[in-house]
Order: sequence, then C-alpha cells, then structure tokens
Amino acid sequence: MFMNLLNFLNFSLDKLSKHIILLTLTKTTESTMTTNQPKLPIQKVYVLKIRTFGEEDDVYVFHEYRDACEKAFEYFNMLQEDTDPVAQIKELEDWLFEYEEGYLTIFSTNIQ
Repeated sequence: MFMNLLNFLNFSLDKLSKHIILLTLTKTTESTMTTNQPKLPIQKVYVLKIRTFGEEDDVYVFHEYRDACEKAFEYFNMLQEDTDPVAQIKELEDWLFEYEEGYLTIFSTNIQ
C-alpha cells in the first residue's frame, strides 16, 4: 500500500512539475509578446534528416554543418576511417542509396 501511495505521489509530482513548466513557458511567452522588445536575431541551423531503409525519419538540428555530417557517419556506424567504404558526406549519401542501407539529407534553414 505504501508503494502505491509513493508511486501515486511521484506521478502526481511529475505531472504537476510539467504543468508548472508549461505555465512558466506560457507566462514568459505572453510577457515577451506584450513588451516591445526587439526581435531575436535570425540564426542559421543545419537540419539532418536521416533514416535506415524501412524506418521512420530521425531529424537532428545543429549549429555547424560539420556536426551534422559527423552525426550522419555516427548514425550508420561509419566513424572508422580505415575500414569505412566512404569518407565524404556526398559519398555516404550515394553509398546508402546504392546499397539500400538508408537515406540522408542535410539542409540549412533560418530560425528566430
């Protein structure tokens, strides 16, 4: 019985903390919207959209292009330069498609 009560309290506290965070974010957004503060600068990010064949896409966002490339090689376990069939991101993209291992694309976009 004590464990059930403890689990209920943990669940309730977790649920309550999520509501507090959501409320805090909402209030912060509302207060930011009502003030005449300058807009945040636009920032360029790189989006890696990647998957193995037959699976759903995974999407990652990076500040640096090289980090997106590194994640793509890591995703397919190809970080060992001497044993991997390709060394460049374009070669990886072509290799994945040719051998039906997966798919990847990296593109940049601006966020505010």
